[in-house]
Amino acid sequence: MARRWRLLSNHGLVLAYILRHPDATLRQMAFASGLTERAIYQIVADLERAGLIVKQRQGRRNVYMVDRDRLLAHDLLPELTLERFLADLAAAALPAAQGQEAAPATTEEAVPEESPPDGPSA
Repeated sequence: MARRWRLLSNHGLVLAYILRHPDATLRQMAFASGLTERAIYQIVADLERAGLIVKQRQGRRNVYMVDRDRLLAHDLLPELTLERFLADLAAAALPAAQGQEAAPATTEEAVPEESPPDGPSA
């Protein structure tokens, strides 16, 4: 049986939900995602520790703000922005939706390839 693979992890799903519903409770996030409240609590804590979200208290509730500049922060692709990633994703999806093959990125548009870091070989 083939493994099921998805672009967004549970962390990504929760982050996307927070982007759309910054004042949602953990219970609401759990209901919307199909995860347990305990899992949501841990994911939100992970996202806070990573600096991707900031929690602010408003009355008796928490409100979450996403640091959009850090969304795609990665050591291997420091120049990749969310805007660029989404544009590349849309460009790849549009021809597929029209039944065509996606055109390869030009060298100006492509993220520069680097040789993989030295590490244990498999």
